[in-house]
Amino acid sequence: MTIPTYPTVGLFEGVAVAGTHENHISVLLTVGIVCLAGAALLGLFAVTMNQSSRRTNKTPGKVQSSAGGRKWQIAYARLSAFPATRRMMQSIRARLEIGSGYDERGLRRKSAITFVLTVCVMGVLLLVFALLSRDMLLIGIFLVMLGFMTDTVLDISVARVGNRLMRQQLRFHEQIRHRYYEEQSVDGAVEAACEALLDERAHEMYVQGERLLDVLSAADTEAAFEQYRETAPNKYLKLLAGMCCITREYGDARNGGASVFLMSLGHLSEEIRSELFKRDRLLYALKSLNVLTLLPLFFIQPIRNWAGDNFAPMARFYAQSAGTVLEVAMVVVTFACYLVVRKLQQFDELKPEHLARNRWEQWVYRRLLHPVVDRLSPGRYTQENQRLAILLKQAVCPMRTEDIYTRRLVFGMLSFFSMLILCLFLHIQMDYRILHSPVSPAGFLGGNLSEKDQVKLEMETVFDAEVLIALPKTADREDIRLIVTGSQQVGNQDVEAVTERILGKWDQLRGNRFKWWELLLSLVAFSAGWQVPILSLRIQAGIRTLDMEDEVARFQTIILMLMHMPRVNVEELLEWMEMFSLHFRESLQSCLSDYSAGAADALAVLRDNIAFEPMTVLVGNLMLAASDLPILQAFEELEREKAYSREKRKELNERVVERKRNLGNLVGFIPLYALIVLYLMVPMVISSMTEMNVFYQQMSGF
Repeated sequence: MTIPTYPTVGLFEGVAVAGTHENHISVLLTVGIVCLAGAALLGLFAVTMNQSSRRTNKTPGKVQSSAGGRKWQIAYARLSAFPATRRMMQSIRARLEIGSGYDERGLRRKSAITFVLTVCVMGVLLLVFALLSRDMLLIGIFLVMLGFMTDTVLDISVARVGNRLMRQQLRFHEQIRHRYYEEQSVDGAVEAACEALLDERAHEMYVQGERLLDVLSAADTEAAFEQYRETAPNKYLKLLAGMCCITREYGDARNGGASVFLMSLGHLSEEIRSELFKRDRLLYALKSLNVLTLLPLFFIQPIRNWAGDNFAPMARFYAQSAGTVLEVAMVVVTFACYLVVRKLQQFDELKPEHLARNRWEQWVYRRLLHPVVDRLSPGRYTQENQRLAILLKQAVCPMRTEDIYTRRLVFGMLSFFSMLILCLFLHIQMDYRILHSPVSPAGFLGGNLSEKDQVKLEMETVFDAEVLIALPKTADREDIRLIVTGSQQVGNQDVEAVTERILGKWDQLRGNRFKWWELLLSLVAFSAGWQVPILSLRIQAGIRTLDMEDEVARFQTIILMLMHMPRVNVEELLEWMEMFSLHFRESLQSCLSDYSAGAADALAVLRDNIAFEPMTVLVGNLMLAASDLPILQAFEELEREKAYSREKRKELNERVVERKRNLGNLVGFIPLYALIVLYLMVPMVISSMTEMNVFYQQMSGF
């Protein structure tokens, strides 16, 4: 009879039988070709982006017309018109226009290049992973992960633009300082500094300098400044614009014979250097953790093939439901660790608030789930609602209670149906394995079967499958014996052995049904998914607390910059603090809204609402300044301890970086440990103990 061949790997994978040497070579050649092609594409796009950036730097604010530029314009228009890619193009454009300083044509070209580059990177990763794993379940899960990895690529590109802008701003400050002595006016110094940046080809900062000149020369400077505040790429440019506007309006003051404007400019430069130092240290400390976290996913199938080829019990273990569950667990652990590492690597300004106004939770709540969510959400004045509100403030998450419970319900439902589908998939996989996967003989511990034994094993599997498919649902041992006896492929002396073998498979098939505890497991998965958003908020709140001391130190720097400015009062100090605040923004906004009704009461409420001691001390000084005490005297101690504050700030940045580095290293290596311990050592121990038990049973039978 013709012996059909069955795949040893794939969606329904049975016991892994060693593949031929030619197959391994072809797979390696295919992976190599794909990697080379991907490297060539990435190199081509890198050269294109480098050339385009050079052309842009030669003529700031303009993009030279070329055939390549027109092609990117056409690509942008088509990608923006296609529904499947429109949202991603809008997200890329919104991120790039924050601090890039490109004009419309340059922004479109850069968006199209970034989109194509990101798609190429994701495509190469998907192809390599598919060739290495060849498992549709893992490929589907990895495809979902690529959507989150796309944000990582975009965040990295935006972070680089932001860091480059801050370095250019330091040079801009130096030029302003030099030109201010010559021009003796803010407008002239800024204009001369922009001309110097034009010679240095600092395109991003040149564009921001031109915008700053427009603010200073506007008929309504205050309105122009408010508009610039809404669109400025970072908080340091906002502060620079505010200092220039105040100095231009009220004039420069003197403190000990020195210019207050230049002193404030020096404080701002120190603030930028401190931020760049922290970012560089953090990027270096967490360098390559993204790759290290995702790398174990690419070794799941190679480890499985290696273990199955050298130790047959391992192949049997991986082919069972337990092996599939371990694979899914590996993917889930890797994905969770990847998200935590990305949270640690992100900075405050990577995702501005205007990018998060239209959240998917709000759409789902309005259109689908508002009747259920309204019943599940706690009441407005309950303790649970208060605890959730405090957690949202600590995590600095711009979401409402309805949004959180919508996310909890969606995550719970996704977890429930994912577990349910996984259980059904495992049953289908087990049915296929029982029917069509050859089972190596008991006691066979490793190596490869001979070609003759392999052919015999496949023939037995095909015969057993034909018998099992032909059996009625109420079949028993006698029915199986009659079919085996009537077959011409089994000799009389082998009838009992074949009947026993087929009966064992028949019992496994009948027992492979959906069980009540699998439904209970799906409900447990729903409960876990229900808790994921809260756990994520707690992790985010823990990460944010590392930056609270840093924000208070930033407030102190702002006060040092503004306390010598003429006509600056406590309310203006609060406005500046609110402008650059992240953790205390809501409390400061509430204080500003109540300030006109009574300064002392508003500041007292602010102090009571903040449970962070360094910020409480700062608010106490503001309360003194709001009374009859001048601002200079209220913060006299702060000015005397500038050197101490500078050293303390440096130590604080190092401590924050060290904490994040330790947490990042701990979380980043978890997938690697899970791959070695959970996916390799645990199956090896379990399969070894199982085979040892079989060996002792065989020995006791003699």
